[in-house]
Amino acid sequence: AAAAFAPVADDGFEFGVVTIMKASYGFIKCCQRTADLFFHFTEVAGGEAAVSVGQEVRFRPKLEGDRRSSKPVAAQVSPAPKGSAVFETVSPQVRRGVCRDRLVFARGYPERGGG
Repeated sequence: AAAAFAPVADDGFEFGVVTIMKASYGFIKCCQRTADLFFHFTEVAGGEAAVSVGQEVRFRPKLEGDRRSSKPVAAQVSPAPKGSAVFETVSPQVRRGVCRDRLVFARGYPERGGG
């Protein structure tokens, strides 16, 4: 499921976190997609040294994707400020009940309904 509050720029860029780095490529866990996106170091602004595992990044998904797999890939990858990548876990299971305590939201999640 898509993250309800994940930041999305009008310019087509998305946010995520680098999860794997190999010799010339890596993978990004995306805020708005369930599948990780592949990226090649030639797509990283500043080259390989500009990103590391666990770092938040900004990227543009390229829908034409990888020639071999036809999956989307990440293009124009660049480091993003800490707190840019916001993830939300959404469960399809419906729960009913009463909240006895005030709901507390993680940083970056807006509070709805005035409290």
